[in-house]
Amino acid sequence: MSLKKFLAETASGALSEIGFYTPLATHVFGALLGYPPTARIINKSGKHGVPDIRLKSQEPDGSEWAVVEAKIDDQEIRDNAKRASIWHDQILEHGYIGPETFYVVLCAPRTFYVCDLGGQLLETLHIESDHLTDPKTGDKFPLSDKAFRDRMQIISYAASLERPQLQAFREGKLKSGHIPITVQTLDQLQGVFSLAIEKLREYCRLHFRRLAEQYEEAKSRLADIDRRLDIIGSGAVQVRKELLYRRSKIRSKYRLALQVFEEDYREFKHDQTYAGTQKEEHFEDIFCTNTAYVALSRLIFVRICEDVGLTTRKISNSGIAVWREFVQNIKGNYQDLLDVAFKDVAHVYSSLFESSVFDWFGKGDGQLHDILERILFRLNAFSFREMNRDVLGSIYQYFRPRVERRRLGEYYTPVEVVDYILARTGILTDAGIMQKRILDPACGSFTFGVRATLPLLKAGAHLSPENKIELVRNCLRGQDINPFSVFLSHLSLLFGLLDVYLKAKETNSSFVIKPMDVGLQNSLTLPLPSAREIGEHEPEPEGEATQKLRTYDYVVGNPPFVRNERLPQQDREVLNEQFPSLAVRNTDLSVYFLYAATKYFTKEDGVIGMVAPIGIANSQWAAYLRNTLMDYQILELVSLEWCAKQVFPGADIVPMLIFVRNRKRQENHKIRLVRGLMNLEEIVKCTRDESFRAQKTSELPFETWAQLSDLGDWCLEVAEQDVPILEKLNSRKSFEQADTAHVTFAVKAGNNQKFLRPTDASGPKRGEVPFVKGQHVAAFAVSHDTDEFATLSKIGTAEDTSIWGDLEFYEANAGLADTTGMGRHDYRTSEKLATGSPSDTLCCLIPEIYVTFAAAVVDPLQIAANNSTIAVVPKKGSAFCLAAIINSRASRYYSFLTRRAAILLRKRTTWFPRAVKALPMPSLTPRTAKALHDLAVEATDLSGSVKENETEAYIEATTGIAKFTKAGFLGLRVTGQEKSVDREELAAAEIVGQSMTAGAVNFSAPSSEVLTLARVALLAADKDEFEAEDIENIPLPADAAARAEIASRVRRFAEDLKSTQERVLQILEEIDEIVADGLGLTPAEHETMRKRCREFPLSVTVERPRLAWSADRKRQARRTYLPGERFKT
Repeated sequence: MSLKKFLAETASGALSEIGFYTPLATHVFGALLGYPPTARIINKSGKHGVPDIRLKSQEPDGSEWAVVEAKIDDQEIRDNAKRASIWHDQILEHGYIGPETFYVVLCAPRTFYVCDLGGQLLETLHIESDHLTDPKTGDKFPLSDKAFRDRMQIISYAASLERPQLQAFREGKLKSGHIPITVQTLDQLQGVFSLAIEKLREYCRLHFRRLAEQYEEAKSRLADIDRRLDIIGSGAVQVRKELLYRRSKIRSKYRLALQVFEEDYREFKHDQTYAGTQKEEHFEDIFCTNTAYVALSRLIFVRICEDVGLTTRKISNSGIAVWREFVQNIKGNYQDLLDVAFKDVAHVYSSLFESSVFDWFGKGDGQLHDILERILFRLNAFSFREMNRDVLGSIYQYFRPRVERRRLGEYYTPVEVVDYILARTGILTDAGIMQKRILDPACGSFTFGVRATLPLLKAGAHLSPENKIELVRNCLRGQDINPFSVFLSHLSLLFGLLDVYLKAKETNSSFVIKPMDVGLQNSLTLPLPSAREIGEHEPEPEGEATQKLRTYDYVVGNPPFVRNERLPQQDREVLNEQFPSLAVRNTDLSVYFLYAATKYFTKEDGVIGMVAPIGIANSQWAAYLRNTLMDYQILELVSLEWCAKQVFPGADIVPMLIFVRNRKRQENHKIRLVRGLMNLEEIVKCTRDESFRAQKTSELPFETWAQLSDLGDWCLEVAEQDVPILEKLNSRKSFEQADTAHVTFAVKAGNNQKFLRPTDASGPKRGEVPFVKGQHVAAFAVSHDTDEFATLSKIGTAEDTSIWGDLEFYEANAGLADTTGMGRHDYRTSEKLATGSPSDTLCCLIPEIYVTFAAAVVDPLQIAANNSTIAVVPKKGSAFCLAAIINSRASRYYSFLTRRAAILLRKRTTWFPRAVKALPMPSLTPRTAKALHDLAVEATDLSGSVKENETEAYIEATTGIAKFTKAGFLGLRVTGQEKSVDREELAAAEIVGQSMTAGAVNFSAPSSEVLTLARVALLAADKDEFEAEDIENIPLPADAAARAEIASRVRRFAEDLKSTQERVLQILEEIDEIVADGLGLTPAEHETMRKRCREFPLSVTVERPRLAWSADRKRQARRTYLPGERFKT
């Protein structure tokens, strides 16, 4: 008997409270009441603030319908005062009751009480020595499984199928608002939102596909009628009338399907391309998801209105039953009830309930009825009455969580960045803000507008509530092409003003909020609002909307980062016609927005503050915009490169901030550069702390700064002390001007190549050489461990052969490499090379993508490279001498500050040949050229002696080990401001005792061995970034002795490598001295450069060249490509 087993196992007085959970869950809730193990969740850790046992129902979603609080002392449950204390101090204080909870069970070894959500006792049972007793009635029952089961039947697993909670909800008997909305309970609300969206989206997808089938059927039938009408022409009047009538009937029958697919969905797809969406399945997913969100938004708004007294209850507490009885035409469906509720609250803010492209799903079936009932049941648990503005303002980020936004390709601007922009544009401190107009031309959820209400309301603190709302309406304007964004903008503004609105209602019960000035409009095409605008502003006289274009004192926002090639053809044509000067290559939409903001949206002396892709600073497609802005006052540029992952998680484009005043630039104008912001916390600090911002800011004469790049690029990381050094370096002849080298991308294989073969164990065949990629190239080292061999005699089949297209010079002078450093000019050359022949038979390779320059020397007859590398052929000097110059700190410093382009995440830059050509060429004597050459040769020889790096040593050491365990199980913990770490940060990390810091992430473990192995195991993984989950799950050898031995081996490898590392690093310093002297830098200037390179972000870029032992010089994954497969994407 299960009851007897339970009594036997709990008879001991030495039983702990946690020890009591297992027999309670196993025998009582499992065997007696039928809960399977997956439906009874035990708090085995004894963690405070968590119910001892949670019981899940048999519902498909496994909702938690009862919570259990267990005590060892029966008197704690039986004594009224003690029980009341438990209810207040634990059940309520710790938030045990969730949105799905219907019962609370209080129990001890011989006591079981079932309570409702108000703490009232529903069932009570005492276990005596030979019988069961109901203390409420005094009734006695046999001490048996059946008797116990019968008395506790209401909380049995089987009873959960009867859905008593939903029945109580329908009848209006369920308690409402027992969970107040606070910062602490927002996670619970998000759980309800997530489940609601999941169910609504699932329903929307099914309904959408049913409508799609109906649409195809309607199209077929209508096409058949049209064919018949064409055949009979104008004759057969009666038949024609009959066919026209049938066509009308078909259109009526399939009205919704035709409306959705001929108008709403088609228009939605057009507008959604501005967010970068391209694939049909993504359009459908976003359409259905946004429809679900609009539906849920309206439900939440009705619930808020109910709780704050703006409408009578209809979808919570007793409202369900009362309104069903009052409204006779409701047939028991929640859809009908919601129609009534929506109409009743539409007066509060009509824009949320006006027809839109997302209204198609509402007339559903029994499935939708069940979904809505469950959503309303869960929302019924929350009280929205006491929410403050901060909580209301944060609801959206829980409503549309970050993971969901990333999945849908949406990257809303964090409030930290918004507040910085509002501060730096002057909006936060503008004494005359109440007379100003603020525009966000691509407003999204209108975070900029919502945050701008704060300074507006502060300035208008003396105004009546009605006038405060009118102030916001007059000062803020939002525009977006996405109807869902416009809907959210209205909702967000309303949430931000709800407390003001309620005060207005207290003094004037008839007060109604007019729609906020938010419009569904393409800011780049027509100045006039679209006819299908949701919640459009009050009608204006004709022509006034056009004047509106230049009536804004501030233009702020985060326009879409989408290339114009993704837009519909007709839209591209309109943009090209309206902005012909911007239509260069594949221009990003943000360029159009910044240009329009400057030329059309802002008043004279108005200020623009926008988020933009960092490519605007140096890409050719933004060159015209940069030239245009040169005539205006560019106030401030802020690179967000170093905190991009935290600011816009999941985005693959690095952002920056641009501030411009619409005023003609004066000669003495200065520009501010805010440099090296590492995280959101530093953005906040810059917003609030002027002295901290000053530390991060350079203030430079604009003309001087603009001339640092001869290409017109914006140099974003320049400090005041860099300027004289960069000006001196710019005054020297560049590689190109001195005709030092021929620089080009290496081989582009193309689709029709016939020269590559995957590597195998047999090694290269005669005539084959390793075909290296950028990641094989380090400073003074090239790994031959490639995944392909190239047949040099067939390389002509490549799309671009680079320097390997004609190897006659190298074959004629094989083995005659220059050893002087100055280069040789006595080589045998063909006539076509006579005027520009190489000065060495060796050349340099540089990775196309890396954090800084890294040059290695190769023989083109022994190695070929693909176009992820840049080939440098010496025309003056030896290849080793040029490699030394390129690898010098001076070259890395100069290129980082003035020549970075196509900047990628994780500090990486795409280096183009023009960056190498622009390097300043130092003056060299035969002595210094020889010294650079010899140092580079020594560094190459030393690097060549490094046969593997520490990750490869780890991989070799773990070969043959069968049993691994997760690092988290071995006690590895991750803490810190961020929970992800870059490969480069991890590679540079050092272990101190039982801890290690990499970037902003702290690692700790019970032993240094775990840290040592976790670090190298992660570096051995083929990833550039590691999340906390990756770190915790990285497999390490399970055997402690094996871990100790391998960790010791890795450390010995590091020790053996130390002398080589130290000498190569010393060589780099010696090279830097020679190059700096050749560039004419004074000792003070050279020291300034060194100091700057120790400062962030130069410290993690310029000072981290890839070397032979670097962990990111990883082995290539072996892969065999089928013919034609290589370049498929």
